[in-house]
Amino acid sequence: MNIRLNLPTCFIVVFLGVMFSVDAIAVELEEVVVTARRKAESIEDIPLAVSVLGEEYIRDAGLEKPVEALNHVPGVHMYDVVEAGDTNVVIRGSLGTRDVEANYALIVDGISQPDPNALNRELVDLEAIEVVKGPVSALYGRNAIGGAIIMRTKKPSNEVEGKIIGGAGNGGLVRTSAVISGPLVKDQLYGRASVSYRDFDGTHDNVFLGGHVDYHEELRARGRLLWEATEDLTFDLVAEYADIESSSINFNLQVPVFMPQFPEHADSNDTSLPFAPNFKSHNPMEKIDISLKADWETEYGTLTGTFGRNYNYHLLASDFILEFPTFFLEGPDQFGLLGYTSIPGSIAYQERREDDLTAEVSFSSPQDQRFRWTLGGYYAELDRTVYVSLEADIADGQLLDAHPGVQTVLINEWLRTETEVKSVYFQLAYDIVDNIELAFAGRYDDEERVATNLDETFIPLFNPSPGAVQKLELSEFSPHVSLRWQAADNLNIYTTWGQAYRSGGFNSPGTRDRVLIADGLPPTSNIQDIYKTEESEAWEIGFKSNWFDRRLSLAGAFYMSTVDNAQIFEFTPVTSSRARLNVDKTDQLGVEIEASLSLTDNLQVFGSYSYIDAEIEENAQDREVEGNDVLTVPEDQLNLGFHFEQPVANQFFNDLMLIARLDYFRFGETPWDINANEGHVRDEVNLVNVRVSLDSEHWRLTGWSKNVFDNDYNAENEWSTNAFLGIINFNHPAPKRTYGVDLEYRF
Repeated sequence: MNIRLNLPTCFIVVFLGVMFSVDAIAVELEEVVVTARRKAESIEDIPLAVSVLGEEYIRDAGLEKPVEALNHVPGVHMYDVVEAGDTNVVIRGSLGTRDVEANYALIVDGISQPDPNALNRELVDLEAIEVVKGPVSALYGRNAIGGAIIMRTKKPSNEVEGKIIGGAGNGGLVRTSAVISGPLVKDQLYGRASVSYRDFDGTHDNVFLGGHVDYHEELRARGRLLWEATEDLTFDLVAEYADIESSSINFNLQVPVFMPQFPEHADSNDTSLPFAPNFKSHNPMEKIDISLKADWETEYGTLTGTFGRNYNYHLLASDFILEFPTFFLEGPDQFGLLGYTSIPGSIAYQERREDDLTAEVSFSSPQDQRFRWTLGGYYAELDRTVYVSLEADIADGQLLDAHPGVQTVLINEWLRTETEVKSVYFQLAYDIVDNIELAFAGRYDDEERVATNLDETFIPLFNPSPGAVQKLELSEFSPHVSLRWQAADNLNIYTTWGQAYRSGGFNSPGTRDRVLIADGLPPTSNIQDIYKTEESEAWEIGFKSNWFDRRLSLAGAFYMSTVDNAQIFEFTPVTSSRARLNVDKTDQLGVEIEASLSLTDNLQVFGSYSYIDAEIEENAQDREVEGNDVLTVPEDQLNLGFHFEQPVANQFFNDLMLIARLDYFRFGETPWDINANEGHVRDEVNLVNVRVSLDSEHWRLTGWSKNVFDNDYNAENEWSTNAFLGIINFNHPAPKRTYGVDLEYRF
């Protein structure tokens, strides 16, 4: 009998083998402390599904971007291939959607970050990343429909410390960062500063212009002041600046009607088309964040106040493949594409400005009593302007700075959306008996949105309502209930139920008529000028445990959720419209398991697995999609990591340590088309990352490689159907193999 084991199966067999071979020399795992309920708690005690990536984990795994970090979390998947500010996060079937509110709450050092592009950042000087899964609007407010991402940077203290990191790799990669921290006034005022720089030429070739299409340059600086004004009063001031110049919209277009490479249908697995734009894309971005947090400890509890100001400006411009003069004059060119030549065509262009102000105050009871509570209020003013257009490609590789200007062919969206949010919330927790906790949280949000069409030019189909002002008011109450039972010293079992929402909003006036007439979308399309508020309800049961004298931690969860008016993004290629639409009802059912094992003094093993069944249950506008899978949600996800340490001291270095890390990721079959057309499912993706380091008290030398086997796959596919081009697919090839070396010095 022949038995064949594929790569994922082999990893599972190895993982199970080491789990059941724990010996007496294994070291105890450290207790993990989280702040998911706005207070410090052991991760094993909190009745929420929380995954934590600590400082050492982030460093040892070489996590430099959120997309790398979140893919270590079961039930969470992220892709950000379109632009520097574009971060789509899928959490338990809750979809990230471009140009609208994020589907999660982002909290950085205790401050809410409402900008949907705020997640894009270099992971420098982080203490931990916590990912809370499930609807938690009751805890974190509007839009936390999928969960919350909580980032904590390291606090300054009396200890003088710092580090400098430099690295280089293929694709012209050069990166460096530096951190310094210490007291400015001993025992009272502390400071911490960090700066990072990355320059990457790219690995995907431009066969028309030469060079690469996936370049990225980023400079980021951050400063933090911590003032202990008195024994009970602390102020925490943070300022951060980022300057980015990156590529954008690195896609290829599959058009079966016109392209002989696709005789039957588009293919989400095909990566064969070359990049050949005649215009070098660019994506400059500038971001400024300022926040202040104050904590006052009293005998009755803790009073906390926060203030945040976030400013973000960025634009993108990229060669738009549908250059009709090329096709009609010459037909498909040598690459089988539509329009990759130097004759005039079009450029996809977008500008975004975001200016947000947030303020919050809360009062929490002492945490060492049987009944614990928190009361709070939140206020936000959000000001966002989005400008989307088609620009003329005049064949000189240039883009005029004035927008709209003489180069502008068509304005698809020019909206300024102003939002005011007022919220009050509470959290209550009561120990019914010593080992059973019942908790209830609730939040009431009152929100008003005003959208102004800034395009003053009347065009019957494309801008029928110049200067139009639209208003939307909503009030939502979001409850969350949890029950935790400490069944044994090493085992907690919990169950939760909660509701959450994501705000509705506006497409540009006339969007529906434009995409039906000019793009040829069918009348069953659910794109409207106004998209509805998304609402989620979820139930979960889970456990958290530790075994073998804390050498093994094991957690699992089973959940079910229903989403009404799920918000989905759709791009229509003829007019280059970026629209948001609703799907009436989707259901998600899933299971997750996560483990960390200290096998010996030298070897630790990490592992997680998640499975989800996410389907469209109801869609009155188009019944044909009912029963189809929710797009962009991988069917399952497997992560395995091996961390090995071995002393290699010699006559020169008495404290030298060899550190090796291997991470394996498997993302299951992923659907990309709401209509489930043939070829839309991407096959499973298997990736391996490797790092090997020599580490001493003050320095670390690391060699690393990501996507070791250079697997080719599409990180994202955007499927669309219209009367002129039929079924098409914009496919975004994923990053290729990268490798390099880093040197770190600590003091």
